Amino acid sequence: MKRAVSLYAALLISLTPLSAQDLRQRVSLRFSAQPLEAVLQQISERYQVRFSYGDHPSALQTRISLEVKEEPLQRVLHLLLKQAGLTYKVIGGTVVLREQIGEVPPSPASPQASPPQSTVAESASRYPIPEILPGLQKRVADFRPAQPGMVLRLPEPVKLDHTLEPLPAKPRSAYTLAPVFSLDLAQYSLESEYPLNQELHPRLGLSAGLAGYRKLGPSLEGEVLLLYRTRGYTLRYLHNRADVPLGIPVKTEVGLAYLELPLGLQMGLWQHGLLQVQGTLGVSGSYLLDSREWTLLDDGRMFDTGSMQLQSLSPFLWALRGGAKLSYTMSRRVLLFAGPTYQYTGSKLKRGTQQIRLMELSIRSGIQFRL
Repeated sequence: MKRAVSLYAALLISLTPLSAQDLRQRVSLRFSAQPLEAVLQQISERYQVRFSYGDHPSALQTRISLEVKEEPLQRVLHLLLKQAGLTYKVIGGTVVLREQIGEVPPSPASPQASPPQSTVAESASRYPIPEILPGLQKRVADFRPAQPGMVLRLPEPVKLDHTLEPLPAKPRSAYTLAPVFSLDLAQYSLESEYPLNQELHPRLGLSAGLAGYRKLGPSLEGEVLLLYRTRGYTLRYLHNRADVPLGIPVKTEVGLAYLELPLGLQMGLWQHGLLQVQGTLGVSGSYLLDSREWTLLDDGRMFDTGSMQLQSLSPFLWALRGGAKLSYTMSRRVLLFAGPTYQYTGSKLKRGTQQIRLMELSIRSGIQFRL
């Protein structure tokens, strides 16, 4: 009966939760190079303390050496666990082992920098305000803060004594310059008045120069061009030749170079996207710069007859012209164009026995660069 009562009392003691009073009890212990797990088992059996080891297998094998006399149990546990890098916390009457986390000591507070003792007036003298703001300069120079480091707050907006007017916008120029280069793809209707036994066949020519435009309206421009232009034609003689060469002319090749000055109007007729159709109407004046002429005989001989015909050529020509062109804008400044141009020359190209009047229909194509 006594044995049963003793066993029941021991069971009650083991189930009694651990209290703070139990950890304050004084203990005397001595361990020398023993594993931490064995040391904790001895303390648990001797002082009825339950431990929860958690997941620290390597720390429990740490060799512990300690000797204390009449020290509180909570201090002894702290000294033991510290050697293994652990600490503890009592949860629900059980001492739970935990990893020891070191605390970083707070850094000492750095002393606050004292505000500058200079006044606003001294700052104004060190960094002077431009003379363009004399009113603001005087207002700041007279200010004295009541305390060092005081923030300057202006009670009202500062009115500047001088204001800068915005620069006027540059007006868009109504004039445009455009280098132009064109090629006469075909020419028709050269007219010869005398003699009747001749055929005129124009050759391809080219022109290059500078064009100027003046905006006159939404779709109307005035234009003036200064061009270097070449003309050429072949004059074939129609007559009955004998089988034996007689030394008579068969054909004459003529090449001419002019400085041309067309004037007129250019009007937009249709536009769709980058495509545009324009019509032109005006007059043109030409000055003869150079001429070359070769005559081929039926026996194969060729003669330079330019000096002989030079006096019969008109040095000045004037003409009426009109036409249309289709242009395609490749970029802001580059466009391609093509279209027919009809030109009626009032003065005759050649005088004397060979009177030639230019009545030409040209198909021109080229490129233009607007500056």
